[in-house]
Amino acid sequence: MGLRPAGVCLLAAAVRCTSPGDKASALERQLWAIAEGEMPSDASGGESAPSGEPAELGEMARRVLLREDGEHPIDAINRVVFGEGGFEREVDDDGLEYVLLPSVLLKRRGACVGLGQLYLAVAKRAGLPLTGVLVPGHLFVRYNGPYGPRNIELLRLGEDMPASWYERRYPVQGEVSAYHRPLTDAEVVAVLHYNVGNAHRHARRLQPALQSYTQAALMFDDFPEAHASRGLTLQLLGELDAAEAAYRRAHVLYPWLDGLAANMDLLQRERCNIDVESGPASCPMDSLVSPSR
Repeated sequence: MGLRPAGVCLLAAAVRCTSPGDKASALERQLWAIAEGEMPSDASGGESAPSGEPAELGEMARRVLLREDGEHPIDAINRVVFGEGGFEREVDDDGLEYVLLPSVLLKRRGACVGLGQLYLAVAKRAGLPLTGVLVPGHLFVRYNGPYGPRNIELLRLGEDMPASWYERRYPVQGEVSAYHRPLTDAEVVAVLHYNVGNAHRHARRLQPALQSYTQAALMFDDFPEAHASRGLTLQLLGELDAAEAAYRRAHVLYPWLDGLAANMDLLQRERCNIDVESGPASCPMDSLVSPSR
């Protein structure tokens, strides 16, 4: 007869006893640290900054591990998150409260990036092979384990959507190395930095936005949106040479990125001192190129 886990802990009193799901992954700690840096330090500024690692993630992981016989692990995590946990999707507001993991836990609501972090954090605690997958303007997660590969669409209660659905809904022209593949943990962190940058830029906090976009581009150099958004922010700050360099990198990665050609054209006009209402620019514009469709 084997000892129960509690008995093992009594025999090893000098060692801290842990249960399955207790250990936070390096990815989770990074995501949590970013949130601590972005959320206010006291309630007077809104939601208070998180402290420590949430016990709830460990409890969610344990409930996933206690799944019923024959239950697919993704059905289990969907049940724990959307069923028992009551989490909901947010599709209209990309503010920090729906992107940062602690706030997603508090509000029980998240954008695709916020829910994606939740799934990845719980999956890593439970030992499930989940990865983030990027498509233009969207993140989902994918399981690739002994039960067979499965996509998990976070804005449809974890529904398994085929690759063809993503190809239709989030079309890509040509081959782009950042899309439709498993992301590394560092790339997931970069996607969070990018979304934090979006929230700052939309609130006209341009310097914090630039810092977030720069971090995203450094961590995930193949991420076209990070370079393009960094270029736009630099342009708004009047740093036109640096904006051009960022746009050029985005253009190399994905020349058909939505909005990139228009932003490049605006930069050309600005550098030539031409009003956007006055028609085609009359000065040489060889430094930037627009994609041909």
